[in-house]
Amino acid sequence: MTSSETVGLTVKRLRKEEGLTQEQLADRVRKGGRGKCSHVTISEIERGKANPSIEMICSLAEALGVDLIELFGIKPTGEGRGWTPSSNLSGTRNKHVDQDVVTQIRDILQSAGFPHQAVAHILDTVELWQKVENMGQ
Repeated sequence: MTSSETVGLTVKRLRKEEGLTQEQLADRVRKGGRGKCSHVTISEIERGKANPSIEMICSLAEALGVDLIELFGIKPTGEGRGWTPSSNLSGTRNKHVDQDVVTQIRDILQSAGFPHQAVAHILDTVELWQKVENMGQ
């Protein structure tokens, strides 16, 4: 599964969980002030036919009320700020994000064509979450 497909399936699942139509989600993205978005754009993203920009992914995460990293299949554990990789990113399920998951996230973002600075920022954020979680143990 490509990163675009992962993001698309996650957006679709979260949109449906919120009880939103594609048009309603597009409205939320537009109201967030981050540019143009239509139900056609949402449809293409959900079907994995679009390669959304980092700005669009941030807008979608905000509109859906989730952390950016969740759109890539990384789910909160519910225990502090720990994270668990979904099955499509790792064959094993870890309590907290570890270096293997960070490497997988980097590879996904780079293969999707994200700029180096965006990848570095996202990975710094993931590693910071891990450090904060480890401080509480």
